[in-house]
Amino acid sequence: IHGNSDRASGGTYGGWDQVAQYFISQGYRMSELYATTWGPASIALSSSQYHSKTYITKIRKFIEAVKAYTGASKVDVISHSMGVTLARKAIKGGSGNDSLNGGYYNLGSAITSYVDTFVGIAGANLGLTACYATGPTTPTCGSTNGLYPGYLWWGMIMGRSDFLDDLNSSSGYEGSNVYSMWSTVDEVIM
Repeated sequence: IHGNSDRASGGTYGGWDQVAQYFISQGYRMSELYATTWGPASIALSSSQYHSKTYITKIRKFIEAVKAYTGASKVDVISHSMGVTLARKAIKGGSGNDSLNGGYYNLGSAITSYVDTFVGIAGANLGLTACYATGPTTPTCGSTNGLYPGYLWWGMIMGRSDFLDDLNSSSGYEGSNVYSMWSTVDEVIM
């Protein structure tokens, strides 16, 4: 599950093309690798992308479809950047509020049992410090469905996006094995 402004394959950033080639070099078959493009894949529209019901539902249905198509008992999910938080919600299920597109929704029960290994690469699970530049006024940094990290007040985080608070209110639902990685020199997460 790619990040904001990227795509499954090709385009400016190449999508998952190099990753797929690496897995193939390690003995995987192309028929074992699946990816989908969830957004417009345009850097010019990156500030308009958020954790929408549309994107979360598309990713959830994609995970379900891969599992059904392959007949596998479980699948592995590799995600990057905003794809991490979108995929986590798709797996977690439950209710949400897409205030920019229709309001309240419910995805249904968690699909944790579908996922063996979940890998999150450079996910803004606690928000993006870059959002301090705009505040919670752009959809990507929004205080409802965005990546607004909130602020520290008397030792407590206040004002983090509702989406992130909900996402982080429980743990261990992403899969049987969960790995998260990030870098202290990430130019987006910071």
